[in-house]
Amino acid sequence: MAKLSNLEPIIQEILEKYEEARNSDMNLYHIYCTKYGVLNEYKFGEIFINENYRKSLGLYTFGSVERCRRKLQERYPHLKCDKETDNARYDQFKETLNYIGR
Repeated sequence: MAKLSNLEPIIQEILEKYEEARNSDMNLYHIYCTKYGVLNEYKFGEIFINENYRKSLGLYTFGSVERCRRKLQERYPHLKCDKETDNARYDQFKETLNYIGR
C-alpha cells in the first residue's frame, strides 16, 4: 500500500469538487472508490467485507480516508463540513467519550 501522504491530494481534490463529501464520510469514500479508484459502483460493498479485494484494487481503508478528511478539514477551513454536521460529529464524539468512561 502506498504512503498516506499520497492519499491527501486525492481526498483534497474530492473535498474541493464535491461539497456533499465534506458532510459524509461514506459519501466521500464512495466517490474515492468509484471516481478516483478502479472500483465499479456495483462492487462498492465488496471492499468492506473482502480485504483482499480492496487491497487488490490498491484502495485505502475507510478509516484512512476518514482520518485524511479530518486532517485536511483542520488544515483548510474552506473544506469544512456544514455547521449541522459539525455539531452532530461533536455530539457523537462526546457520546463516545462517555461510553469509554472519560
